[in-house]
Amino acid sequence: MPCGYDIQKSIIEIKTLSKNKDWQKIRAVKNDKVFITDGNQYFNRPGPRLVESLEILVEILNFKESHFKHNNTGWIKFNTIN
Repeated sequence: MPCGYDIQKSIIEIKTLSKNKDWQKIRAVKNDKVFITDGNQYFNRPGPRLVESLEILVEILNFKESHFKHNNTGWIKFNTIN
């Protein structure tokens, strides 16, 4: 959830990050548990979207049990497996 970045911009920027020699050492990467959120809309500013931001985190942490439907609009799962 980089400040000011939506999902598409984060996807572009994560390619640079994933080239870092230590990228594969990160536990979330090893476990294929990397998620990209729309930080610009939900996480990097105060306001009425606070509840939606919480719903996104609930979906990421407990996707099978959550039914808020923010997947693909507020967040996506990033495939770390090449």
